[in-house]
Amino acid sequence: MKRLLAIASLMMMLMTSAEAQNITLGGRLPNINVHSAMGPELGLIEHEYVCLVFIHSESLPCVAALESFNALADSFSDTMAVVLLTPEQRSNEQDALARYVDSNTTVAFDNEHRTFKAFGVEYVPFGVVFDTKRRRVQWFGTIAQLTEATIRTITNK
Repeated sequence: MKRLLAIASLMMMLMTSAEAQNITLGGRLPNINVHSAMGPELGLIEHEYVCLVFIHSESLPCVAALESFNALADSFSDTMAVVLLTPEQRSNEQDALARYVDSNTTVAFDNEHRTFKAFGVEYVPFGVVFDTKRRRVQWFGTIAQLTEATIRTITNK
């Protein structure tokens, strides 16, 4: 009986961890389903790569990570666009997020958490770099771990 319980417990833990991650390196990008955006429209982004950053504007770690990431992202603005994705309501947080919007950065609102769920994101700040032609994931992790060397490797620049 103990053996059966141990096997059942192990199977439950494995099933939970398998469902926690919905993306893989080189895998197809899940659907990005947002209600509205500030900045360039998602469908009109012409860059080779996009860095999708899952954030929440009221989280101090998110704001700090985003501040340091912005300088890095600006240096690759010719190759990589940035989409900041938040589950917040646009009307509530528009002013806090508007300062990040420019010709290379879009803020998108995932009000129903569809994109967060599709990607399996539960903790922010989290980033996903993908190529726009093939829609394949090139990198994912916390944006604090995304370095200049990593972006250079991905973009071949």
